[in-house]
Amino acid sequence: MKSSLRIVGSLVLGLIVESAGQDRDRTAAAVSTEYTVVERGPHRRVWERVRWELSPLGERVPVRQTYVELETGMHYLAGGQWVEARAEIESVPGGAVARQGQCVVRFANNLAAEGSIDLLAPDGRRLRSRVLGLSYFDAASGRSVLIAEVKDCQGVVAGTNRVVYEDAFTDLKAAVRYTVTRNSFEQDVLLLEQPPFWPEDYGLDPATTRLQVLTEFLDPPAPSLVAGLAAAGAGGGPDPTIHFGAVQIRQGKAFFLDAAGGPGREVGVRKQWLKLEGRDFLVEEVPLSPLRQELKALPASEGASLPSRTNTLRQALIRQRPLTQQAA
Repeated sequence: MKSSLRIVGSLVLGLIVESAGQDRDRTAAAVSTEYTVVERGPHRRVWERVRWELSPLGERVPVRQTYVELETGMHYLAGGQWVEARAEIESVPGGAVARQGQCVVRFANNLAAEGSIDLLAPDGRRLRSRVLGLSYFDAASGRSVLIAEVKDCQGVVAGTNRVVYEDAFTDLKAAVRYTVTRNSFEQDVLLLEQPPFWPEDYGLDPATTRLQVLTEFLDPPAPSLVAGLAAAGAGGGPDPTIHFGAVQIRQGKAFFLDAAGGPGREVGVRKQWLKLEGRDFLVEEVPLSPLRQELKALPASEGASLPSRTNTLRQALIRQRPLTQQAA
């Protein structure tokens, strides 16, 4: 299941500015300099070159040619200068950090630590979060069961722009993967085996049960929600965009990896911003019924025992031990 703090993609906008009245017959005499960057901003850079042409009087005159390249998150401020952003994560004492972009993201060694994911937006707003667990929610009855909780797990930097926490949950083999790009930050929960128990094992209706990922945010700024289109295949109505100033949480996707490791069939993920037991959660969900056949194609889990049927989400939140502090 996947959620994205994503803005827009990239675009090159060409704008050629030339002096009027130039005769095409004189272009053979033109000589041009190379394009160089003459201006930078957070989401753009301006390229310019000078083209020397002959005027009607036979004089060589300069003609400036300019185009603007646009991309969200192209540059970030460093020492008062706009610098080219890089999607890179580096290991540091206590975890890892991505700091060569407009958003600075810090990753704790342990995903279960309080505020293990710490994102500082370019407008100064701070979003501290961690995955809490996976749950079943029966939309017909309103009942929920927390089927897996985050546990102590070590993160590793994978490649240049990813952090992976393997074996991240109790009762279910699954990992959590974070990906940083120049204009997005993504959280993926990777299910590596089928759930050990199904909704009917907890007395829930399989036809109306949704699989949820719960991510807790610690003392977040108040978001604004903008209604969106219905999430294809997610059920339950439109999927809102959640705004935290410069950062937005847009619609995510759930998908199965194909034989080559790429995304296969996709299902839109519906999300909600909820207050549960006085705590702030991003709840993302997909209907379980249309995914069940493919989930059963995953390796079967071994050695799991059915948690108590009183393991409701509310009771799980109440009984949960105090959050551990992130290492300095």
